[in-house]
Amino acid sequence: MINSATTISADIFGTPAGSADEARLIRRQRAVGHFYLGVVRICDSAIAIRRSLRREEDTAEPPNRGLTLLELLVVLVLLGLAISLAAPSFLAPGGPPDDDVQRVIDVARRTAVRRAQAVTLAIESDGRWVIEGSSGLDSGRLLTGTVTWTQQSPVRLDISPLGACLLYARTSSLTIDPVRCRLRGRSG
Repeated sequence: MINSATTISADIFGTPAGSADEARLIRRQRAVGHFYLGVVRICDSAIAIRRSLRREEDTAEPPNRGLTLLELLVVLVLLGLAISLAAPSFLAPGGPPDDDVQRVIDVARRTAVRRAQAVTLAIESDGRWVIEGSSGLDSGRLLTGTVTWTQQSPVRLDISPLGACLLYARTSSLTIDPVRCRLRGRSG
């Protein structure tokens, strides 16, 4: 007896109905069908497992997303660096200057901070001084004057836009506080 499935397979694959080739073909089709059915069942199982895991993730508490110790240390180092660079511009000179040279240094420091530009203060051995801009459109002489100067050698003082000072002098008796721009160790 030939059923409709055999006839269809005979028509599709071109084999006569009821032959041995047809029986082998039907067995192959069933094997392939069972294989695909197995793959489909495995995929369905994987999808079901994934959905159940997603439900568990959705109901679970979110992880604590705080700062790590390394992140905290990096922030503290950067904050300390920024404060150390900006501190000289916030420190006011301590009290009135005791002499003309310190007043000139204070004027040069205020000029550098207000212009946000590095300046150079040069004091010659005869007491002439000049404040020069280091860069930008205002480079060149900004202020000049004379002061009573007891040192035998000229002095150059570079002042940063933040107010820190760097002294260039040929004598070792003259030093400066780089943060407050105060002269120390002068002998007159």
